Amino acid sequence: MKYKIVLYLFLFVLIILIFQFVNSNRILTQQESLLAKKAEQITALKSSLETALEDLDKQRFFSLVKTGEEQSNQREYYENIKSQLLFWNENGTLEKQLNLPNDWGKVLIDKVHVLNTEWIIASFTDGSHRGEMWLSYKNSPTSKIQFSIEKMLLLQP
Repeated sequence: MKYKIVLYLFLFVLIILIFQFVNSNRILTQQESLLAKKAEQITALKSSLETALEDLDKQRFFSLVKTGEEQSNQREYYENIKSQLLFWNENGTLEKQLNLPNDWGKVLIDKVHVLNTEWIIASFTDGSHRGEMWLSYKNSPTSKIQFSIEKMLLLQP
């Protein structure tokens, strides 16, 4: 009788051990496949990050953006240019400068990108129509920047 109890206990423990072994192998293979998927995602994200950084370098080629100490002074300079250009929104000068068709409403500049020490690209809209313009600018001794519209493009609504 003792022999049968020990045999049944041995078989029971053996079955539990086999179950644990199979279950842990299944869990490990599932974890390995998840890790492999994550590794693929990481490599894909790294390659897309490298591509994005290359694109950013290409876009910054014509820009005067610097790194380090010069960057804060440069940002102030660009912000000054942008604020003076956005002043056209406040006093209604933009409509006079652009000579737009009659179906345009009140026009506001919404995006400004300073390309370099002479040129700016700006986008303007009245809510239903859009347009872009290429401006040149010059600093004057009175610290007021003089803008002149070189070219203007009205986009279809």
